[in-house]
Amino acid sequence: MTEVLFATGLVVALLVLLSALVLLARRALLPSGGIAVVLNDGRRITAEPMGTLLETLLAEGVPLPAACGGKGTCGLCRVKVTGGGGPVLPTEAGRLTDADLRDGLRLACQLRLREDLTAELDPALLNVQTHMARVRQSRALTPTIKEIVFEVPEAWDFRFTAGEFVTVTAPPFSMDLEQVDVAPLTDRPAWMNGLSRANRRVETAQPVTRAYSVANRPSDSGAIVLNIRIALPPPDRRDLPAGLVSSWLFGLAEGDVAALSGPFGSFRAQDNGRPMVLVGGGVGMAPLRALVAEELARGGQDRRVSFYYGARSADDLIYAQDFEALARDHVRFDWVPVVSEDRGVGWTGERGFVHQALCRRHLDSHPTPEDCDYYLCGPPLMIKAV
Repeated sequence: MTEVLFATGLVVALLVLLSALVLLARRALLPSGGIAVVLNDGRRITAEPMGTLLETLLAEGVPLPAACGGKGTCGLCRVKVTGGGGPVLPTEAGRLTDADLRDGLRLACQLRLREDLTAELDPALLNVQTHMARVRQSRALTPTIKEIVFEVPEAWDFRFTAGEFVTVTAPPFSMDLEQVDVAPLTDRPAWMNGLSRANRRVETAQPVTRAYSVANRPSDSGAIVLNIRIALPPPDRRDLPAGLVSSWLFGLAEGDVAALSGPFGSFRAQDNGRPMVLVGGGVGMAPLRALVAEELARGGQDRRVSFYYGARSADDLIYAQDFEALARDHVRFDWVPVVSEDRGVGWTGERGFVHQALCRRHLDSHPTPEDCDYYLCGPPLMIKAV
């Protein structure tokens, strides 16, 4: 019995000693009194150690874009770090080019604050104004993608260039996904029937902000058009919840209001006269639709514009009729929809993946494909394949 008590006491003493060492190491390695984050306008923020830069900026009202919720997959939350920051993580190196890294760009969602840091942001993000915009229309384009049109408030001087995005902030909420209205679809989407009991309810106790590209055409004056894909859990992890902001937006109805900021971003058409080749999939449609509409609205030019858009089935080809009409009306515009699964509907167009159609229809036959400008927007796997 004495040996058992002695062994137990020894284990407890070792655990207490290790805990004390961890606390002492943390105190020695992390500065006391918080981390100082200094932005390009001299604005100084005191942040909690080990929090991410993205979390810190959002908490201070700086709407740095992040479409993936801080998972490091969208690459939107780029910040130029001029001091501090520590070593670059593999998740950052996978989304940033060597030139980006040389310029000091980092992903704010991956950068944990271990030391004082200085950073440069787009000045527009530091002087942003948030406006409450009312929903004019919400309609399902596919079972998982909705088009939501917001009215631009009179107080908002919304000057938009094709390719830019806005941020949307969802308030604290709780909702049941099975109550979402998916009109004008006549059938209940299969994803609703596949929801597990654990993820039918989506809720958050804190405001959550995400970035969404604007799908406006020149004719959409006074409105902000968004394409929203509901972020569902993967098939092998049905116990996970759906995306917070996309679920909340899916539940909005005509007359509801949302907090929007922007527009932001530098993704736009280059004014150089070179042929434009756009490649997209999913809600990557939004900025590419805006780019096509803006370019064709200029008129009187001979600049060719080709749009390759990939989807699983013909039913997933959003705005297909609009682009078919544009192709008929503009000889310099080519619309190339690509379907990977025909699902027995007798699809007669391009089959396979969109990058394969791009090779067949463009890269293999064009005499100088390097003389074209390529605009890509879509799922990460599609971007990597292209």
